[in-house]
Amino acid sequence: MRPAVRAPTRPGPKPRPGAAWPTACLGLSQVFQCAWGHERMLSMIDAEIAAREGISLVFVADQRPFRYMGGSGIVNRFCVLQPLMTLDGDQVDASRQGFPNRARVWWMLRDDIAEELVVPGSLWTGRIELAAKWEPKDPESDKYQVKVRDIQPGGQELMEILPVPAAEPDLAFFQRGKRLDWPRPTTPQVILRGTQKVLGPLKARWLPEHRQLEFSAVSAGNPEVLRVPVDRFAELVREEHFSLTLNEYDPQAGKTTMVVRLTRQAWLPLERLREVGETLDASTDAQVLNWAMKRYRVTHAQAEPVKKFFARIAEDDVGPDDRLVASKLQRLRELEQDAQRVLELGEKIAEVVARTPAFEELVRRHLDAIVAQEIGKQVALRQEEIRRRTQAEEKQLEALQAAIRRLSAEYEKRAAAQDEEFRARWEDRIRQLEQRERAVQERERAVAEQEESIHLRLERVIERYQKEATRVGDDLLAQWPILRRMGLGTSAGEPSSDGEPAELRLPYWLKEEPSATPEEPIDEATFIAQFQRVVERRGFSFHLEDLLNFHVCVKIGGLCVLAGPSGTGKSSLPRLYAEALGWKNRYLQVPVRPDWLDDRDFLGAYNALARRFEPATAGVADHLIAAMLAEQRGLGDIYLISLDEMNLARVEHYFAQFLSILECPPEERKITLFAPGLARPSDPYAPYQSVHVGDNVRFVGTVNIDETTHFFSPKVLDRCQVISFAPPDLAAPRHRDQSDAIGGIIPVHLRVYSSWCKPPETAGPARQFLLQVAEILRRSRVVLGIRQFDRMLRYVASARPFLTEDQALDFQLMQVVLPKLRRTAPGFEETLQGLRELIEPQRCPRAAEMLARLAEAGLENEYFQLL
Repeated sequence: MRPAVRAPTRPGPKPRPGAAWPTACLGLSQVFQCAWGHERMLSMIDAEIAAREGISLVFVADQRPFRYMGGSGIVNRFCVLQPLMTLDGDQVDASRQGFPNRARVWWMLRDDIAEELVVPGSLWTGRIELAAKWEPKDPESDKYQVKVRDIQPGGQELMEILPVPAAEPDLAFFQRGKRLDWPRPTTPQVILRGTQKVLGPLKARWLPEHRQLEFSAVSAGNPEVLRVPVDRFAELVREEHFSLTLNEYDPQAGKTTMVVRLTRQAWLPLERLREVGETLDASTDAQVLNWAMKRYRVTHAQAEPVKKFFARIAEDDVGPDDRLVASKLQRLRELEQDAQRVLELGEKIAEVVARTPAFEELVRRHLDAIVAQEIGKQVALRQEEIRRRTQAEEKQLEALQAAIRRLSAEYEKRAAAQDEEFRARWEDRIRQLEQRERAVQERERAVAEQEESIHLRLERVIERYQKEATRVGDDLLAQWPILRRMGLGTSAGEPSSDGEPAELRLPYWLKEEPSATPEEPIDEATFIAQFQRVVERRGFSFHLEDLLNFHVCVKIGGLCVLAGPSGTGKSSLPRLYAEALGWKNRYLQVPVRPDWLDDRDFLGAYNALARRFEPATAGVADHLIAAMLAEQRGLGDIYLISLDEMNLARVEHYFAQFLSILECPPEERKITLFAPGLARPSDPYAPYQSVHVGDNVRFVGTVNIDETTHFFSPKVLDRCQVISFAPPDLAAPRHRDQSDAIGGIIPVHLRVYSSWCKPPETAGPARQFLLQVAEILRRSRVVLGIRQFDRMLRYVASARPFLTEDQALDFQLMQVVLPKLRRTAPGFEETLQGLRELIEPQRCPRAAEMLARLAEAGLENEYFQLL
């Protein structure tokens, strides 16, 4: 079923001289020729262009609104719309291909839209956007929805052409207030079409309680209306004709058909219509009489007889050219013949008539009796009403006074209890502060004593050093010739007496040949059990889902950041994981210092004076060289580097090289220790000017969020997974194994470990869900990069079968998407609301709870403060 079909309203278009018919005229465009000789091309607009460019469309309500309760318990009202055309009059592809899947548009009603106005067939205008919950495979799901804030009834530019079952519409519709039975609202201005004549334009107001239309002139100051033959109107005015089927998807209402004819104010050539038609007076009866009183200068203070007034009307003779004045006089003469209608025309005319001598005697005769009778009746009714209200209010006053007394007593009781509680708490607080102040004073005194003792000891050490330095210098000068003869006077950077360079050695464990690791068969489920056993034997308590999440994050690569309060085991978990892998001796923990400024503090630096590379005390350079050598020798070692409290210094500074290579393929990951050609040949680090960081190296970091740390920049967040843990179970029994090694650990070979990683899926529900998330994030100018998007899909694929797809998506939303949100970003509230509507608590409980906390938190709280 095609929801909106345009029927031809004029003869078919003719091609321009010398031109062929357009090949796409039946589906993509339409050419029509106006009566005054101009051609116009109607372009076909599809829904995607309308959504992207914000083009306003004209819709018709397809059914009555219905209500639906969402996951948050809020009841919303919804409806569906059928698209007709653009507000500018361009055609719209209203088929199922243009508006998948039902040729409809989804609509969530605002609170200010009255339901009685949303009638099947009513006209609405607004812009569209992609629906947040569109499911392509669901036949009852719509791809597009109207923007909630844009939808409005009718449209000031539009005019609906209403059929009237008569040769020509009755003038009483706007002169005498006659109403037209009509089942739905229309546009603010309409045109009435009979079988022979067209009348308009007119203002229209729909009365929902009577389901009728009231009409009036468009301009109250110049009440005119045009009456034009139907055939000339069709030649001069462009109109759009739509044949519709309503209630197709409403099981509680039967299908109905209707026809809608629309035109626009810009399409009405009013001057041409005046030439071919006639201009009629659209004044109401009251307007005609008011006009007459002004014309003949009749005021309320005058007491002229009504007969003289109408006599003047009869004697008035206007010229044949003033047709409007003649029309008003004719209607005024009709009013003269109908005295009863004159009395009903309103307060002003009734007052004029009542002051004439013909009516004055009648009024005086009955006024006193009628007024006295009515006053007596009203006084009695009023006295009875006052008595009843007084009794009711006295009873209510007594009840209120009793309630006030009861509440006052309860308030005084509670106030006394609260005062007592506050006093006790205040005294307890004062005692605590006094105790703390005494403790601080004791500590300050102890520190002062220690400082004094250290100062004295330092002075003694300095004095002794000065004495010993003088003696050692004298001895060295005396023995210098002997040392040079023995060849002991050369420095590490100078050649010895026989010309051979002095050898500088690498750390001993880099020189040792590590033994090849047998590639023992171990599946991932066995390793997970092995990981749990190591955690329990070492006296720690983690939820199984947290262990699985950490394992999947580490194995797919990238930087894993463990966040949360102190004491949750962030620093211990990477060491336990390395022990479970069987590579405890390949684990390196690096305590980050707040004074680190660049990677020289993290890796080391080249000493230009000694012409050699001097590694940093953290040991990262040696660890990376060992990992590279192990990879070159085909060993299965897995190296894990943990950066403890990594945000004490700025990660973008000391970890800059690694942030760049983490986005590169494994074969292209290289870091530079020093520039080529600087180190001398005897420097043991000379062959390792650049170090390859292979797939056998994993990075983990821990962070605390307080006033002593730095926040992560977007560059860091784009390359990491921010992992948080559930609170530990303090009631669970724990026993710590103090042995150096736990028996029965099967080392995991790198080749086996790498096989546990699965490639990202190119299609599926998870991908579609993440695409919807990415679309919502664009409202705050937050972008999910391609590599970040693929890493999230790789996580979902690699988490099977230990985590369901919804559990995996829940972790990725918590660890990748939500840390990127910033309250200061433009459109934050809209983005937050969109994510809350998309992410359902029963599907992603962690992310839904965090979004709720973000919505309830103050302006100073971000994602990291809520962990």
